[in-house]
Amino acid sequence: MSTLSIQSNEKDGIFYLSGEIDAHTDLSLLFDSQDDHLTLNLKGVTNIYSIGAKKWLEGVRDLRRSGKGLIYIECSEIFVEFFNISPAFTQDVRIQSFEVAFMCESCDQYKSQMIVLGNNLAFEQPTIVCPQCGTEMITEEEDVFRFLENL
Repeated sequence: MSTLSIQSNEKDGIFYLSGEIDAHTDLSLLFDSQDDHLTLNLKGVTNIYSIGAKKWLEGVRDLRRSGKGLIYIECSEIFVEFFNISPAFTQDVRIQSFEVAFMCESCDQYKSQMIVLGNNLAFEQPTIVCPQCGTEMITEEEDVFRFLENL
């Protein structure tokens, strides 16, 4: 049984996903939607297993074939990892915001930061200051922003 939960908010039209995407994940609620585009809040997705990634990409492919648009907001760090692993995760998708882990080399503090792109693709890496010691933080993963080249 899948641990992925999909909640739809009729007020804002956003689908909120939380949990893990695995072999048992049923994405039909998303991809069978009658809307002309889907906005997915991915902040609560904690893991994507390999067969879950395959099912996700198949669903997105079917969505594109039907002419629907897809917008990702508040993408969790695991989605950012997959964006960098496979360009198929970002193909024909509009990403408005995503989460990145930063770390402080001075005091070993970690901080997740939501990066907002919105409609502006002229991206500059933000400067994040450690709340503990005031030192500039670095990204935990060296090439975390690489996927932005494919947008």
